[in-house]
Amino acid sequence: MTTTETTIAPSPDMTKHYGHAFLQRLAEKGHIKKFSGGRTVIQELEVYNIWQSGVGSSPESSFSAAEYQIHQIRTNNDSPNTYISDNLWQYCQDTLAACISLAPTVGIIGGIDRREYKWWRNLALTFSPDVGIPCAVWEMHKKLTRTMGEKRECPDVIICAPEDIEGVTVAVDACEMGCLVIPSTSSVHVVNYRMHRFPILFLNTDYIYLRPHKDCRDDMWAGALTFSHMAAHGALTRS
Repeated sequence: MTTTETTIAPSPDMTKHYGHAFLQRLAEKGHIKKFSGGRTVIQELEVYNIWQSGVGSSPESSFSAAEYQIHQIRTNNDSPNTYISDNLWQYCQDTLAACISLAPTVGIIGGIDRREYKWWRNLALTFSPDVGIPCAVWEMHKKLTRTMGEKRECPDVIICAPEDIEGVTVAVDACEMGCLVIPSTSSVHVVNYRMHRFPILFLNTDYIYLRPHKDCRDDMWAGALTFSHMAAHGALTRS
């Protein structure tokens, strides 16, 4: 079935409508796109934008789009025409944690098997406990930053544990990364119970989209958080 899409334009009260700074960032970039038709969301790939040789076969020869399952989320809005905050943000966190992982060779995302296609894997790094968080954050940011012609590709959102906020913010401010730092409210990120650390997620929102269905009801949101490129993102944790 053919799908169509409509971009939701940002507005001065976007934080109120979309409930969270991460969603607002997507809206500002025109990356909240309604779709209609079908039971899945088709997301065109943009892998070629920061393609590097030496990581397997060319993605264009294999796929032109990823296909994501639609999720339904119960809303808590009192007003029509506004999106939820907590439930939708929780869904986004869970999806980001599942897709941008410390095991990037495992799993199928958007119908594409990461075991087979290296270009569909995020970057994953583990740093030693004797390395400070600011240094580790800066190193990860450098590894994910590329210059393509006149355009500089780099993460613009970092999601981290509340206890890591200060260290991450120090790195962002000192190195003038220009990233939006967001504290996580999700427990699914915890991967090392001894250290109580979860991956610090580095996101390039040029390649992340929120795709709500055009017929979402006031009490039920339906859609998907999608990726058009996976290698632009990273997960950082402590050993």
